[in-house]
Amino acid sequence: MKHRGLTLALAVLLGGSMTMHTLPGEAARYAAAANAVSGSLVQELTLDSAASYAAWSIDTDLQVGDTVYTDRDVTYLTVPDALLGAELVQTSCDAKATTGTAAFFTAGASVTVYVAVDTRVAVIPAWLEGWSITGLILQNNNSVEYAAYSKAFAPGEIITLGSNNQTSGCVNYVVMATPTAGDVTADGLVDAADAEMLRRYLVCSGDLSAAAGAELSGDDAITAEDLTLLKRMIANREVLPAVTTVTTTTTTPPPANPYEPDGFRFSGKVFLVGDSTVCEYDSNTTSTLDRYGWGMKLGSYFNNVTVRNLALSGRSSRSFLAESYYTTLCNELGEGDYLFIQFGHNDEKTDDADRGTYPGLDWATLDGSGKNSSGQYSYEWILAKKYIEVALSKGAVPVLVTPITRRGSDGSANYKGHLEYQAGMFTLGELYDIAVLDMTTQTAELYTELFNTGGASATQALHCITSSGSVDNTHLSQYGATTVAGLIADACVDAGLTLGDYRKN
Repeated sequence: MKHRGLTLALAVLLGGSMTMHTLPGEAARYAAAANAVSGSLVQELTLDSAASYAAWSIDTDLQVGDTVYTDRDVTYLTVPDALLGAELVQTSCDAKATTGTAAFFTAGASVTVYVAVDTRVAVIPAWLEGWSITGLILQNNNSVEYAAYSKAFAPGEIITLGSNNQTSGCVNYVVMATPTAGDVTADGLVDAADAEMLRRYLVCSGDLSAAAGAELSGDDAITAEDLTLLKRMIANREVLPAVTTVTTTTTTPPPANPYEPDGFRFSGKVFLVGDSTVCEYDSNTTSTLDRYGWGMKLGSYFNNVTVRNLALSGRSSRSFLAESYYTTLCNELGEGDYLFIQFGHNDEKTDDADRGTYPGLDWATLDGSGKNSSGQYSYEWILAKKYIEVALSKGAVPVLVTPITRRGSDGSANYKGHLEYQAGMFTLGELYDIAVLDMTTQTAELYTELFNTGGASATQALHCITSSGSVDNTHLSQYGATTVAGLIADACVDAGLTLGDYRKN
């Protein structure tokens, strides 16, 4: 008999006073604690005290080739990917002759239990009523196929295994358990509470010590990707392989606009914070250098929208906090407004003690200002705590805009320095359910297309000049600002923001 991991033989409880054919009571639970065996997910596995069949076992890592039963030399020929690695209860084949309760066990965590029944069984056992048909099929090396039924259980719940319901012309059922994918709260359900608990954990304000189902992406790490998959699962946009694939319940479709609260009413005001690629310039600068920020042109793409451009040249997400415009933002931003946030160009200057920030820092290592013990400030923490959460607290909708590309000295797109900051914004978008307008990618693609067709002069048209008359490869011309603002306006429509409804035709 081949097993991986822990293999445990189960002793049969004897004694007439312990005979059970219904749900286990206090006496049985006492006996289980004294005599039963446990794996990780399957705990206190106990046979009915009147059992005359062979002991059952637990294999902690189900794989093709493992033995199916404790009393037959039969192995698994095929196992669905969703069940590979599951904790396996190896039943005895002769247990198919039992009536009433065959065994019971306690859920050691939030688990999904699978009972795979021989497809030749004519009538599915009544005790599986309420379980879901998964569509998962297993096969043994004697060409027997098993159809898997599943049900989720919360930690501490008792699972009772009954009769096979047929003895001749078939074999006994088999049992497996996996962590319930997505049940972060460990209550046996997968719902909005799980997404909120996972979100809080990812921003370092929660505990996942009991959450065996939080890791969904298969990379053995709990990240924003897992939160994305969980949200899709809850919204029924996508069913993961490890989750029951056929259920009898329906879910409420996601809201038409997932980035705005229910009942959101746009005030008509859009606030902008950012750097020199966004900000306002005086008439002398626009006339002599042809320098514009895209924030100066955004309002021209919308009807009945007021743009309040608070962006300032040379500022990073951190240095902007010391400006009076940040106080203005906190005082004036209100319910129904949008806050567009584009910082990155100056955050990348990590050799500047006053401006640099670092993406990807562990929030658990940060102090109350977002700084770690090495003196590094977290880009994501500052955006989250000083901008996103401020907007949300006021009933406004924050929107992240990833840094626009620079122009390389040869005229091509120069965006690689933005990539880690772009990724940081994507992470925040997932954590806070807010829109991320990916201008890093869109502007890089625009520059690449222009450069490939028209060379350096084609991208030069998007940029202003310096005071010495050379091309400024960072700042935009009026044409460039208008072009980028148009991309952002279109991205609002694509993201489904209410603001997009105000887009001029």
